Amino acid sequence: NCYGDCSMSELNLTHSNGNKVKLTTPDTLAANRTFKLPGADGSAGQFLKTDGSGNLAFAGGGITEADSWRITTEFETTAANITANWERSDDYASYIGNGMTESSGVFTFPSTGVWHLSFFSTANASNARTYVGITIKDNASGNLLAEAYDSTSGGNYYTNLFCECFYDVTNTSTNKIFTRVESTSTTGWKGASNRDLTAIKFIRLGDT
Repeated sequence: NCYGDCSMSELNLTHSNGNKVKLTTPDTLAANRTFKLPGADGSAGQFLKTDGSGNLAFAGGGITEADSWRITTEFETTAANITANWERSDDYASYIGNGMTESSGVFTFPSTGVWHLSFFSTANASNARTYVGITIKDNASGNLLAEAYDSTSGGNYYTNLFCECFYDVTNTSTNKIFTRVESTSTTGWKGASNRDLTAIKFIRLGDT
């Protein structure tokens, strides 16, 4: 037993069979250090991380959230937010984690953190030399997060557009995104229920 200020360089945890697990101090220590353990156990596969101030917590390793959504039906427009016919791309893989939720084209994130977003579309313009573009936008502010533009070389020509960005989700109630397409003449934006023609991917990279 130890009462008051007890100094020791190691802590021995003795098993009932007499073997020990030993916790010891580092070889050199320039100042006092305090490490605060989490109040509950983590999930299987998680590891112990620090916030840089001595507070320890359990965190997941590798990708913990990934999801893919696509448009199921081709639609024609010159400029519009994509608000309908979204479905999870479920024919080849399931999502990882809790998954995104979607309502009228607005996507809500299941957790905070830094996310990688990638949006692509296949466009078919009937008129010659049509300029087309796709964007990812912040739902609360309308700010542009990513964009890509191209032009078709003639009537009834296809072109593929792709844009991507990092997105820091600090509040899942307010940090949401939507997608938009634009063109200088009526354009068919391709969609299908068995493959990704116009789709967006979400991957959580980690904490900020």
